[in-house]
Parts: sequence; structure tokens; C-alpha cells
Amino acid sequence: DGYAIYEVGSGSYLFSISTEIPDGIKEVTSLPQKGSEVARFYSLSGMLLPDESAAKGIVITGGKKIIMK
Repeated sequence: DGYAIYEVGSGSYLFSISTEIPDGIKEVTSLPQKGSEVARFYSLSGMLLPDESAAKGIVITGGKKIIMK
């Protein structure tokens, strides 16, 4: 119902909340790489893309879906 109840021991605490609505999208700051391999990008239909410059929109790399701008 929009409430959180915490039971804590003695000490000092700082609680904060965010009014942001989670959307499940995390920002990727570096592309996944395996060892010395270059990251490979796939379309949602599983087609291997020729290189990173062709990866636009939602793509799959490193087993995860990411959004490329």
C-alpha cells in the first residue's frame, strides 16, 4: 500500500526516498567484453550486426538487451 516498515537496532540512520518511477532500464556506461574479444551485437531477431555503428535501438550483447543511441 505504499508503506515500508523497518525494525532497526540502536544507532544513527538516514533514510531517503526517490519519487522516480523505476522503469527497469539501467544505463550502460561501458560495453560488455569477454577477455580480449570485441563485443558482438545482435538484433532482436538474432542477426549478427556487422559492427557497433550498426547497433541502434534495442540490441543484444553479452547476453543482455541494451539500448544503443
